Amino acid sequence: MNTLKALIVLGIVCAGLQYWNQHDAAVDLAAATDDNGFVDLSPMDGDDSDTVYVVAGLTCPQEDAQRADRLAEQLRGRGIPVVRTDTITVTSALVDRYHAVSNGTSPLVLVGGRVKSNATLDQVVAELKMLQE
Repeated sequence: MNTLKALIVLGIVCAGLQYWNQHDAAVDLAAATDDNGFVDLSPMDGDDSDTVYVVAGLTCPQEDAQRADRLAEQLRGRGIPVVRTDTITVTSALVDRYHAVSNGTSPLVLVGGRVKSNATLDQVVAELKMLQE
């Protein structure tokens, strides 16, 4: 009986720790998110701060790839430099934050060291304007 009680208490403690860790990650992510919904990711190697990077895998669901292609074309139509790619590299220090964002809907959109999952054209333009101010 004592073993059962100890296992129950251990399970409750483990569940509490898991909840606390997830809560801390959510608070960290919320604190790093700006008014347009972009999260600070810090510029990556070779990242041009004036260029928008639209990232979605070539083998991702067709709807996601089409949404990425459409956003890249809309940005080009507005004269905004854009790179449509299927790969990016992030520093090890920012991997957790990147994974928290990248688990959303494709495409990922990177603007001046900030990233957002499934950003709209208006959100990207607003982010660019904010960075230029």
